[in-house]
Amino acid sequence: MRSLRTFLVLSSQIFFSNAGGTHPTPSFFPKSPLTISIETHGLYFIARIYLNFSRFISPMKSAVLFSGGKDSTLAVFFSIFQGWETSLVCVQSQEDSYMFHHPNTEWCKEQAEVMNLPISYVKTRNKTELADLKAHLKKLKIDCIITGAVASEYQKQRIDLLAHELGIRSFSPIWRKNEKVLEEMMRYFEIYMVAVAAEGIDAKFLSKRFDADMLEKLKKLKIHPFLEGGEGETFVSDAPFFSHRLKIGGWDFLLGNTSSTAKIAGLSKIPKC
Repeated sequence: MRSLRTFLVLSSQIFFSNAGGTHPTPSFFPKSPLTISIETHGLYFIARIYLNFSRFISPMKSAVLFSGGKDSTLAVFFSIFQGWETSLVCVQSQEDSYMFHHPNTEWCKEQAEVMNLPISYVKTRNKTELADLKAHLKKLKIDCIITGAVASEYQKQRIDLLAHELGIRSFSPIWRKNEKVLEEMMRYFEIYMVAVAAEGIDAKFLSKRFDADMLEKLKKLKIHPFLEGGEGETFVSDAPFFSHRLKIGGWDFLLGNTSSTAKIAGLSKIPKC
């Protein structure tokens, strides 16, 4: 039964697994990825099979590597719209990490609450972070792991290998996607810059909305628009699938010579009309 479930679900994922960019990226807000797959690839027949059988098949269990930033929040969106049983895993590295975002991860619990999703934490250090994550994921009994990786081969290859060792699938739904995805994300998400670590992008960017104006500034500075090289980190305070908007109550700025961080001082939940 699991193999049938996996086949039916994965058959509808061609849009997201198309990392080569041979097809234009269509608008996918607020459409579901399944709808996009039908429109983009003509997968009507497979989609009908999926819809007819899905009521008899238990949903895939996914774990999203969640940091509170824009890319991992979009990865959550992907999992939810597959109808998968979604949980969040937040890795809290005790040191600077090339693999995992760390500013403001203590507030991921509040984000999970407004998404009505369970969250678990993995506390680790650089030398053991993958081993610690692997041990944690093994306990969850999941079918797949989902990341917000966009262009980092370093991150994606390690997570893919970890998934292979666990015998589960690995998805990176925005892998190699272009700026159109980012532009739509900015339209529907409320995103703030919470860390900077690149020449030209300094503390004046901290606590500012990550929007079209900021994207233009990043382009002029020749900064990767997704900040995939570690040039910056973000925090999402609202999205279409949040039950409440998270209002940021204040900021504490930690300024350094090579990097700076805006720590969130407090959050409050604001009901949506």
